[in-house]
Amino acid sequence: MRTEPNALSIISPGAWKDIHSTVTTKKFKKTSRPTGRDGVDVLFTIEDDELHGRHRSVLSHAFSDRALRGQEARVLKHSNHLIEKLKTYSEAGAGVNLVEWLDFTTFDLVGDLAFGESFGCLDNSGYTPYVENTRGAFKEIAFFNIAARFSPLEKILMRMAPKRVIQRINEHNAMAADKVGRRIAKGANEERKDFWSYVLSQKENSFKLSGDEMELTASTLIAAGSITTAETLAGAVYFLCLNPTLMSELCNEIRSAFATQNEINIISTGNLRFLHACLMESMRLYTPVPFGLHRIAPKEGAMVAGHFIPGGVRIPLTHQTLTKTPI
Repeated sequence: MRTEPNALSIISPGAWKDIHSTVTTKKFKKTSRPTGRDGVDVLFTIEDDELHGRHRSVLSHAFSDRALRGQEARVLKHSNHLIEKLKTYSEAGAGVNLVEWLDFTTFDLVGDLAFGESFGCLDNSGYTPYVENTRGAFKEIAFFNIAARFSPLEKILMRMAPKRVIQRINEHNAMAADKVGRRIAKGANEERKDFWSYVLSQKENSFKLSGDEMELTASTLIAAGSITTAETLAGAVYFLCLNPTLMSELCNEIRSAFATQNEINIISTGNLRFLHACLMESMRLYTPVPFGLHRIAPKEGAMVAGHFIPGGVRIPLTHQTLTKTPI
């Protein structure tokens, strides 16, 4: 379906393989424009293959299986903190907004994993000013993404944007920059590694990130790492509550696999097949990233889902529709 003068939205599952497979991904370039100052971009919007490879090389070590297993103690610390907080409310017979509490947990966890310091949401039983601002900014970024697609009307649309929208995003970026500055001052910190330990330990200048790149990467990690995780978990709980039979089956799998809470860890939960299926299905039904991944057809054109797409046409694949279409 044509969604813009030079854009086609395709919902055929085969389009994903045609555009995003390792064989074709270099043919279909990203169409996102720089999101930072002076043309600085972040990993998921970088068009240049060499620059993308440099960013990915720096960050991949922080997200390796070995690195993530090394963070298990922090994951358990914050998840146990959530359980204890919910127990307190349950024993008092009080209800809670579980979506907010999942937010508190994921923001605290990402803050600890990325910068070695929690945001303090679980301790305070509420959003901190920074987290509340980030929550709002994440939603409002969608306005900028849409405005960018309507050149030359973009400047007019941007002037029509409420000042609070721009202020939220600027505040989010400023606070992310402050986090990075404090974290850099601590050094690589080999004894208590976090994500930034791997970034700061790069010895080759060609692989080091600039100050602006670090700040934009931090801004992305905070928002994308916390909000999407919380949304996925909230969606999973919602759908399980709608299906008591499935909820019962999941509870049986977990309770039969562990005798005590202390047995639950990253490795042991990897064997819970029904839990994994529930999470995968939740991400299909309640997509944490609903906006499309824009790619542009190569100048010679290409076949996508059995149809020839002329060169230069943008093709956004939107998860929200792609994963729900009965084709």
